[in-house]
Amino acid sequence: MKRFGQLSAVIAAATLCGVLGAGVAQAAPDDATASGGSASADDLGTDATTVVGGGTWSYGVIGHQVSAYDNRRYTHSTSVKSSGVTKSSGRIAKGKIAGASRPKALWGNQAFWAIY
Repeated sequence: MKRFGQLSAVIAAATLCGVLGAGVAQAAPDDATASGGSASADDLGTDATTVVGGGTWSYGVIGHQVSAYDNRRYTHSTSVKSSGVTKSSGRIAKGKIAGASRPKALWGNQAFWAIY
């Protein structure tokens, strides 16, 4: 619960800064065979939090596109892509929060998560 609280604080801070808005987007399913996934974040005001790959993934876009992934079981990463440019958190140790952000594009905004 403590880790979820920290992840929630990261997302809440991003929301207060106007980075995330209200909305819903499709995310990759959480199953034992998934080692990564992505979601489109093209709708204005898109944000979502979902459990994937054994961790909690939050992403969204308003002004900036952001993605945060917390996984206590695996080394993991998160990335965002806009205007053809990808920004990655790099590989993050289990138990630490991975984060990435980029300015949003008119279309083609994507968020990604991965476990290793």
